[in-house]
Amino acid sequence: MNRNECRQCEKEYAEGRLRAHRHAPPKPDQCMMPGCTATEKLVMDHDHDTHRFRGWICPNCNTGLGKFGDSIERLQAAIQYLNDSTKPISE
Repeated sequence: MNRNECRQCEKEYAEGRLRAHRHAPPKPDQCMMPGCTATEKLVMDHDHDTHRFRGWICPNCNTGLGKFGDSIERLQAAIQYLNDSTKPISE
């Protein structure tokens, strides 16, 4: 949550997050991010605009998504960057 938001916005955000948490299924035994096997301290991931529950994920996966602004385009650009970085640099 952006700390510069008004109290009404903060309240609406908190209420939306609580609604998502209420509708969330029980926590699984491991992170729901494909390929991740973490089992520690899973957190609720939710869409920050719609407050729709997305899954239970580990703190590392949650932070990673957040750092990319939950943006598919930015994540795809990061994948492209990693793919390109495996190619030899031509002189």
